[in-house]
Amino acid sequence: MLQLIAPELKLVGFTRRGNTFRRQVERNVALIVFQRNPDSIASAYRFFVNLAVVSRSVYWFETGHSTIPDVPAPDDYHQWVRLGEMLPKPAEWGWDIKELDDASLLAQGFVEEIHRHGLPWLETNVSDASTVEGWKRALDSTMGGDIRPLKRLSILAAASGDLDLVERAIAKLREQCAGAPCSSVVEAHVQKLAQKSR
Repeated sequence: MLQLIAPELKLVGFTRRGNTFRRQVERNVALIVFQRNPDSIASAYRFFVNLAVVSRSVYWFETGHSTIPDVPAPDDYHQWVRLGEMLPKPAEWGWDIKELDDASLLAQGFVEEIHRHGLPWLETNVSDASTVEGWKRALDSTMGGDIRPLKRLSILAAASGDLDLVERAIAKLREQCAGAPCSSVVEAHVQKLAQKSR
């Protein structure tokens, strides 16, 4: 199925590495990832299609590497969504391939849905400015235990010189982690941010 999809995605700038298609957009990377569903059974190969964005600025800050790998780890996705959840009739649990003939039919359908829904989402969200807007929502929410959006918001805010947004993100991080073990993580992040910003 991916062999059938690859030439169509190549026409719009994507290269294939295994189950991952990637396109460089300025400094960032847009990804289309075909991910095996762990609930696959012997009689059917079940999978998801993920759309993701990796910011070079955030990746460099977090890893020290200036080049985003061909196949980034899911933890390095800075925005992502499942294609199936974007469709008019959502495929929330992904898709199945049960017969060899299913592959060519699915490939044609995926190319259409990627053009209709996937590419517009990636084009809208691949910039750092769009990512910042998405992460700003974390300033007004209670996030459970995931402080990564706020940490990453402070990174991009610092990279763009928005010191007010940096201070707001750090204040929210400190509020989220007050009295919790993650407070030391936050202070280490603040120190690293100050060093990288010099």
